[in-house]
Amino acid sequence: MTRQWRAVAICVGAAVAAALLGTLVQDREYEAVALIQLLPRAGQEVDVGEVVKFDEGGYLEGRDRARTQLQIIQSRTVRADAIDRYLALGHTDLGEDPVEATEALADRLSAGPREDTQLVGVRVVHADPDRAAILANLVAQVYWEANLELRRDAARDAGAWLASQEDTTADRLKRASTAVLDFKGEHDLVDIDERVTETTARLDSLQRATSAATTERVLLESELIEHEQLLA
Repeated sequence: MTRQWRAVAICVGAAVAAALLGTLVQDREYEAVALIQLLPRAGQEVDVGEVVKFDEGGYLEGRDRARTQLQIIQSRTVRADAIDRYLALGHTDLGEDPVEATEALADRLSAGPREDTQLVGVRVVHADPDRAAILANLVAQVYWEANLELRRDAARDAGAWLASQEDTTADRLKRASTAVLDFKGEHDLVDIDERVTETTARLDSLQRATSAATTERVLLESELIEHEQLLA
């Protein structure tokens, strides 16, 4: 019995030693996380010829949009751009070939939302903590720059549309006023003043709408500057 117990003890000890040795020999991996704030969907400042309100519920415009952005962050396009910048820094640990390195990053990259926030965490796992941080920051930077460019284009389009509406409204006001005066002169109507007042009121309403549109354009430009400052 003593010999049997000794044999069992030796086997158990050998198993524990092997497990400890495997733990020590196994390569350690580190996870770096870069945070991104999701922005409203670009291109919705102006819709079908009229000014619309921003999402009053906050920056997250539903689960579908959040999931879509997570897929974009992990997309091949974003990874390829991040790898190009990574290789430009002289890091070849994922491979010197950009295609192979892009595929290697796919196994190390993940993204997920922070609960009850407007933030998304970009996670990269790597044996080197510094390179993990570099990769996470590069992926976040590539995504953010692409998103900001979309918003910049949308702001330009919105500004052009608002400017065209302002010119159109002013032209209509001028033509309407001229038409009213010509009609009154041709028909020598006295009671036309009441109708002119009504028409003028409507034209004033159009002018106020134009002013509101101009104000909206200024707000859009200010928001764009804030986003650029946040990115810097």
